[in-house]
Amino acid sequence: MKPNMQDKDFLSDDLFVYWRIHPTEELTAFWDKLISENEHLREPFQAAIAEFDKIRQGQYLCRFDEDAMFRELQGRISQRRKRKLRVLYASSAAAILLLTLITLLYTYTPKEAFPDTQITSIGEVMNQNKVQLIT
Repeated sequence: MKPNMQDKDFLSDDLFVYWRIHPTEELTAFWDKLISENEHLREPFQAAIAEFDKIRQGQYLCRFDEDAMFRELQGRISQRRKRKLRVLYASSAAAILLLTLITLLYTYTPKEAFPDTQITSIGEVMNQNKVQLIT
């Protein structure tokens, strides 16, 4: 047995927890003998019993403030939503800008409708010395 056991050590001991849930004469005798042989463990042992009984009866005070945890969780959710919306807005704005730019470039690009210098004619000479123009 450790010489400097604390109440949390008893609470994490499986045999202690089993004894508190299912007390038997043998286990009670074991713990009484242990405490009588190790008087320095009496105070943490009694504290562990009291703490266990509080937990078992549902009177254990939570060390965390549930309302504060809930507010913190809500804050994190809100921040994550804002971050997602910013990304969505930025992506949408970039897509609209790109679409507008492509449309403007397509619309205002000068289109030359085959100037006369670029019209080509292909002639084929037929057996009858006739020329056929394909434009």
